[in-house]
Amino acid sequence: MVKGQKQRRTPRFAVPGRLTLRARGTREVRLLDLSTGGACIEHLDGLRPGSPCVLELPPALGVPPVSAQVAWSRVLAEPSPEGKWRDRYQSGLTFVGVTMRQWAALARSLERFAQGGLEESRQGR
Repeated sequence: MVKGQKQRRTPRFAVPGRLTLRARGTREVRLLDLSTGGACIEHLDGLRPGSPCVLELPPALGVPPVSAQVAWSRVLAEPSPEGKWRDRYQSGLTFVGVTMRQWAALARSLERFAQGGLEESRQGR
């Protein structure tokens, strides 16, 4: 579980490594944690709280695209390889309008993460 867990309605699981995915409306993002109710992502483009987006997890996970709303977003400055500072963002997403099929697929994916099945999911991409 991740920091701040007690504030969440559903348990979130940290995603080890660098699992990249797509969020429509932005470029590639890195998944930091995931639950059946939302996710935390890291990305290079800013997202405004309240903005809609669609999270597209890797096909190997078997989760259909999930509609979400940006709950919060913060900017983190980091040095680039060239030594200049650049912005990097982290955002919390709340899933909206999740169907029973999507929820079940998310729950199965979380079970795989909990059992260490992440590497298998990456190879299937």
